[in-house]
Amino acid sequence: GHQEQTDYNAHYQTYGYHPLVAFDGLTGDFLKAELRSGNQYTSKGVKAFINPLLHHYNESIPNTDILVRGDSGFATPEVYESCEENESQYVIRLKNNRRLSQLAEQSVLYGD
Repeated sequence: GHQEQTDYNAHYQTYGYHPLVAFDGLTGDFLKAELRSGNQYTSKGVKAFINPLLHHYNESIPNTDILVRGDSGFATPEVYESCEENESQYVIRLKNNRRLSQLAEQSVLYGD
């Protein structure tokens, strides 16, 4: 808890790091990481982190579909724009909220 550049993360109620990490979802292979202090918000710097990865895979294996998956901390326009600019599909979890619950309920009730 006293390592250089650690900071307090209120969500986890501890001192540490809050790294950005990317893995291949099919193989589990490690792709990239960036060590950040514990007080960094999840999506801070994600565009600079993800764009080189997406560009690399689009160049090296151009006929492969790329799907970016992230938790609710990555539900930002910056992430969506990065994926769309690199012609990658994305699935980002959204935090539950009243409006989403209403839309889901209407979809179930009316078959939308």
